[in-house]
Amino acid sequence: MKEDKEIVALITNFYKDLFHSHAGSRYDELLEKVHPKVSSDMNAALQREVSDEEIKSALDCMGALKAPGMDGMPVLFYKHFWDIVGADVTRGVKNLLGDGAMAEGWNDTIMVVLILKVPNLDRLKDLRPISLCNVVYKIASNTTRIRAKGPAQRYQLLLQPVLMPRISTGCKSNWYLWPAAI
Repeated sequence: MKEDKEIVALITNFYKDLFHSHAGSRYDELLEKVHPKVSSDMNAALQREVSDEEIKSALDCMGALKAPGMDGMPVLFYKHFWDIVGADVTRGVKNLLGDGAMAEGWNDTIMVVLILKVPNLDRLKDLRPISLCNVVYKIASNTTRIRAKGPAQRYQLLLQPVLMPRISTGCKSNWYLWPAAI
């Protein structure tokens, strides 16, 4: 039992150190070097209210049996019962993306498992932590990602300067916003 606690502590400390920022505090100086790439028109298009269709589309392109949230409900549940839960989910996503109001528990995450990145485990860095996020939070996140890409790739060429290839794929979109460029 004591050995298990020591292993958990070792892994926890490794990832705390790995993800700890060592960037310093000269943010203003750094931001002076970053030139905005999003035009006023692009910004207006990105900030318009999300539609019900965009939210449903964000759900539809998510893997049905991907890791469920802390409530245990997988994406499949939301897809299958959309006629029952869709209005509440849509209202919640619109509230979150509109004024930032997030229902309690939506952004709660828990680390579930460490995934092996290489054939043979040699070091802790050979493991990738994954966590479970609430599915509704993932729908909101996916909605913004799709919005940034633009329906039917409408904005992809416009946003190309601020988009960066994703490591993993999803929803037939291989792009995400590079935050420092916005």
